[in-house]
Amino acid sequence: MVPDVPAKSQAEQGEIASRDVIIDSSASSCIWARLFVPNNVSTPLSSATPERLPVVVFFHGGAFVVLSAATGLYHQFCEKLAKEANVIVLSVNYGLAPEHRLPAAYDDAFSAIKWLQSQGVALYHGGDPDPWLALHADFSSIFVMGDSAGGNIAYHLSLRLAHEDIKPLRVKGLVLIQPSFGGTLKGAEGSTCIGNRRLWRLALPPGAEMDHFFCNPTSQPPSTVQNLVLPRTAVLLGGLDRMHDKQHEFVTWLMSAKQDVELTEFKNATHGFYLFPRDDTPAFFEKVLYFIHRTEESKDSS
Repeated sequence: MVPDVPAKSQAEQGEIASRDVIIDSSASSCIWARLFVPNNVSTPLSSATPERLPVVVFFHGGAFVVLSAATGLYHQFCEKLAKEANVIVLSVNYGLAPEHRLPAAYDDAFSAIKWLQSQGVALYHGGDPDPWLALHADFSSIFVMGDSAGGNIAYHLSLRLAHEDIKPLRVKGLVLIQPSFGGTLKGAEGSTCIGNRRLWRLALPPGAEMDHFFCNPTSQPPSTVQNLVLPRTAVLLGGLDRMHDKQHEFVTWLMSAKQDVELTEFKNATHGFYLFPRDDTPAFFEKVLYFIHRTEESKDSS
């Protein structure tokens, strides 16, 4: 129902070139990614004096169990993001559950960051980096982004990166698009459980319940992340998303931990609205682009 599409290594001026790269062939899930690079007049792929662009490391949705970096909807989303924001996009294909239960996807995400780090090290120390990245990547301007399950992955990756030395990479921003969180939601009328139990039971470690911190970060006190240096964070939510209240609780929790969080809500948007040509899709991309470029230009971003 959701077909895959091939990468497109040749692109006309003003279009987006893409190709697949191997992140780790030794991993049980063979981690790979699809690389998207603008072939603009100002940044031709063959330019002798290329412009260096921010790199967005993107993680797709699919409840941890379906879809891929080659899924047509996500291929088109990454093309649009690369073109409109004038950024490089590295869309990571991580191992899916139930064959690869969490934290496998988090480990795959970290492997992608380490691979990107190795490209920067190779560029600056006489190695053999990926040619597109060597020409165009600004390794000091990295953004981690994900939607739905990918938003969950992006958040947990940011926690790990807070403890890691990934120079020459510098993560400037985190973009969480309708991140997939679940578990107990405490309200004035009592507690309810948010999320699809069946899908979460496929993704979580065996025996784990939905208040496991992989699924429900707010099950832990804000102090667990208060002392971490996390990147400036944008969270984009849809008012008609069935996970909205849990996502909003997460934002409030993260703010209470003294993290720099910017919340944008699209009142009439359902889950995954930005993947389709809706009336509110242009406003969504405008918000993401504004966050990337404002944060990229900020001298004090993390």
